[in-house]
Amino acid sequence: MTPIKVVYLTWGETPRAYGIYRTQVAETLAGLQRRWPDIDLTLVAGVPVVHSGLIRERLRYGAELKRLREVIAPAPVRICWIPVTQNFVFPTRRTIGIIFAAARYTLLPELRRLAPDVVHCRSLLATHIAASLRARFGLSYRIVYDVRSLWPEMQFRNRPDPLDLAEFRAIEKRLVHDVDAVVSVNEPMAAHYRALGARRSLTNYIAATVPPSDSLPNLPESPVRLVYAGALYQGGMQDPTMLFRLANWVAEAAGGAELTVVTTYPHEPLRRIAAGIMAAPERDLRFRRVTDPSQMPELLRSHHLACNVYKRPTTEIDRMLCATGFSTKSAEYLAAGVPILVSPYPQAVGELVREHKVGAVFDDTVEGGGLAPETLRPLFHPDVGRRARRLASELFDRDVISDKFANLYQDLTVDSGAVAG
Repeated sequence: MTPIKVVYLTWGETPRAYGIYRTQVAETLAGLQRRWPDIDLTLVAGVPVVHSGLIRERLRYGAELKRLREVIAPAPVRICWIPVTQNFVFPTRRTIGIIFAAARYTLLPELRRLAPDVVHCRSLLATHIAASLRARFGLSYRIVYDVRSLWPEMQFRNRPDPLDLAEFRAIEKRLVHDVDAVVSVNEPMAAHYRALGARRSLTNYIAATVPPSDSLPNLPESPVRLVYAGALYQGGMQDPTMLFRLANWVAEAAGGAELTVVTTYPHEPLRRIAAGIMAAPERDLRFRRVTDPSQMPELLRSHHLACNVYKRPTTEIDRMLCATGFSTKSAEYLAAGVPILVSPYPQAVGELVREHKVGAVFDDTVEGGGLAPETLRPLFHPDVGRRARRLASELFDRDVISDKFANLYQDLTVDSGAVAG
């Protein structure tokens, strides 16, 4: 494959060697270099001068950046400091211009120096900045808008201002016409962007590490071990109340259940919520923090079932987000060979679970979530775990994801006008 210069651009996120940034940015770049050794790749990260790393890691944040550079090596990491606090990751229609103004003085010199063929943008903000700089200063790179969620609608959930929503939707509609490719994490999302008029809209699922061995551990039959990984907080789409209710339903149907919650969010508020819901949280609930992604597959595999809980959408915005979202945790569960119990509302996940028989969709509107011994028992058969692994190998494996991106970069530099479905 012909060497191509690629800038992978993040804007407003805090670079670190764990969490989503590690699994979805750093490991993706490492995979691209492994599959395509000749790629000329640079990570450019726009980072607010006051960011979450100063709060979580404090003086250790420098060491965190060093770990990140080691994961991504030999690709260099360039930091563009943004003179704002991290709450500007959620801009308004009035403050989004400030972010662009900062990019003109911090990012533009980097783009001119690197002269990339492709700028791969990991958010609407990054895409908006890359497209604005290209148009205003006559730059010639291709732009990939790598969509992880419906950004205008996500901002509306965080700051419900109809005027902001209208402005951000207008920006996004312009962008999908102007960029060279829109990449979505599932087919419903890709269809959404085709409907907006994207010239090239395609699907490349969320990347996950699929363990090399197809063998699964022998777990004791009782109690059922449940695991949940990722964000979990009151008021978010991932609802701790529903998670703890689900643990109760499984315990009732299976004669006992233990729940492990793997999250970097504060544990004590979650313990307080669980105390009012679970029958014996002091015995059946435990928390883990994992900052080394290599530990996650084995931790997940020590459980019978994984949980994916979204609260029921009550607004049109939430219904759009549920219809087009696909959580990183679901890809990681399936890659580890762990069947999923999923609520109906992350629809793309539920459809995948039903179609491929790699778990069950529970119903929070009926007693016990519609779960019964005959519902759960088949999920413990080793064939379900192996089926989950095979599905993950086809859709989420990092090498598969990397190859699709590499082929896209090559296509864009050969013919930016072609359309892919």
